[in-house]
Amino acid sequence: MALDIYLVTTLAWLLIGLAIAIWIYLDMKKSRDMRILWPVIGFLLSFIGLVLYYFLIKNKRKPQIEYPPKPEYSKPEYKMDKSVPANEQTAATAKDQKPPEKHVEQVDGIPRCPSCGAAISVHDLKCPRCGKQLK
Repeated sequence: MALDIYLVTTLAWLLIGLAIAIWIYLDMKKSRDMRILWPVIGFLLSFIGLVLYYFLIKNKRKPQIEYPPKPEYSKPEYKMDKSVPANEQTAATAKDQKPPEKHVEQVDGIPRCPSCGAAISVHDLKCPRCGKQLK
């Protein structure tokens, strides 16, 4: 009778230890921190091994942060109008168009250069922008 109690207790201890060892092994595998010593300790010491594992290893582990994947950038595609080559197009537009006229905002009381419209002083002999003789 006493032998049966010891046998059942030992068998229960080993089954619980096996379950704890498997749980510790799977937890370490999930965290990518494989040390075979801890499942062995969990198997031999059962609940004591589980408590030791929790306070010495699992409790000190930092949570793993999963970052989003890095974006992949592809080379941009440029589409050009090939009907007229670029150097011919700029030469044709340069001949056809007149240079744009400068619009100068006139403010009362401020003398302006008659050539470029820059603000000048009454004491200036030449325009500071274009160099035209004023007096």
